[in-house]
Amino acid sequence: MNAWSLHLSNFLQVYANYTKKQTETKSLLASQSHLSASLASFNQWEINLPSFLTSAEAHSNKLFEAYRTTLFIVDSDTNEFYYLDPVNRSSLSRCSSSVGVPGRVFSTATTASFSFSKEDDRILLTSPGTESFNYYPGEKPQILCAPVLLESTCIAVIEIVLPSSPPASTLPTLDLYAAACATPLCRYLDHKHNQSEFAKVEQTEHDHLAALVTLSATLCERDEIDLVEEDVFSMVADMLSAESATLYLNDSSSSTPRLASKVPTSTVIKLPSSSVTGQCFSTRNTVALVQNGKGKVAVPIFHSSVPPASLPVLSSSSTTTTTTSTTPSSSSSNTPAPIAVLSIVLPSSGPPLSPSLLSTLTAVASTISSHINRINRAKSKNDVLLTMIDTTQSEVEKLSKTISRMHYLNEVGDAITSGVDQQEMFETIVNHSTSFMDADRSTLFILDKSKNELYTIAGGTEIRISAESGIAGHVASTKAMINIPDAYRDPRFNRDVDVSTGYKTNTILCGAFTNEQGEVVGVLQVIN
Repeated sequence: MNAWSLHLSNFLQVYANYTKKQTETKSLLASQSHLSASLASFNQWEINLPSFLTSAEAHSNKLFEAYRTTLFIVDSDTNEFYYLDPVNRSSLSRCSSSVGVPGRVFSTATTASFSFSKEDDRILLTSPGTESFNYYPGEKPQILCAPVLLESTCIAVIEIVLPSSPPASTLPTLDLYAAACATPLCRYLDHKHNQSEFAKVEQTEHDHLAALVTLSATLCERDEIDLVEEDVFSMVADMLSAESATLYLNDSSSSTPRLASKVPTSTVIKLPSSSVTGQCFSTRNTVALVQNGKGKVAVPIFHSSVPPASLPVLSSSSTTTTTTSTTPSSSSSNTPAPIAVLSIVLPSSGPPLSPSLLSTLTAVASTISSHINRINRAKSKNDVLLTMIDTTQSEVEKLSKTISRMHYLNEVGDAITSGVDQQEMFETIVNHSTSFMDADRSTLFILDKSKNELYTIAGGTEIRISAESGIAGHVASTKAMINIPDAYRDPRFNRDVDVSTGYKTNTILCGAFTNEQGEVVGVLQVIN
């Protein structure tokens, strides 16, 4: 009897184990069926986070026969979880990523299992207030929590609440379900990242455009290139968050080729140069590189008629300067030399060297070019206008002098023919001759043939000299016009008049007066 009882007990034990295995197998098959359905549905979801969370949590509740499932997505920027709000299912809530069971699983990246307890501070209740406790009917619900991993990085945590302790197959199935959630989550996070980056680029381009408009409006008020240099130094550097923005002008006035800048300090780059700025000038193209963590860009600025150069292939170097360009070196000789080069230095923490940044720089260079050319054109027009004014003033002065001289000649003619006394006639001729010739003084000698002398009246006193002596005597004898730049070096000069008057003669212009018969009647001598 005892043996029979022992056999019966063993049979019942085997049967119980068989039944348990069958139950577990059925449960596993059902779980796998639900998991396969979930995996199939994941590939059909759109990139809509509330829709994804709703579907994921509904599939989990069905797969694990759970009271509740919550999927916590990691926001690494704020160190928070965001999840579907348990009350308003169309919105998202946030909580710290360091608290509760999800916080522990996130920090360890391992699956965890806890028995639910109101006193256990590791339990994160995702419903508002104390109403959370009403979601768990039964006395000993179980919480399972697994990380959703992208390679080794935890991007989310899935938490399920079960009515009781789950079978052993639940944890592996939960890990598989978490892995299945990773694919659509990655798709969503990539989409979110791309949207964020696109928004940043769009905002940056908008900011650059606004700054470019401001720069152009400011440069419109400038009429000196020195002021343009100052504006570029301050405004372009602020626009691009650059360490410096320097405008180097092609100094065509120098005997040797060079680039020069006055802002922030006077700097000269002798050409050719291996610097980024020098290579930009030589290649007629934009040159960009990364050197010691800093971005360096040089953009050529041409006359308005020259099309902008194509963007270069970016080159990176940590210690040495390396530049490449899409423009062949042989073609640079066909492009006119730049009128300036815009040189930018970006900090290591600044914006990266990108086609978008280089495109902005090209637009800045084009704006600067238009205003430099405008200032140069205005300066050229001003120079032409000033030359015309100077020429006109010179012509007016010549005409005025001619008119004055004609007026003097008329007055001299009137004095000679009016029959005034000799002294008054002398004074009129001498005064008008002096003004007419822009001279210091003049002397009129009359030939006295009877005495063979030349005489003049100075200050009411009559002065006589031989008709054959001195410069006046030579002119009276030869009728020649004489121009002497240094009187005291000429042996014909008679110093007697200077001695008698105390005057110093430097230059002399002397000519003879003749009558209708061609006979000399006098000599006019203009001094200094």
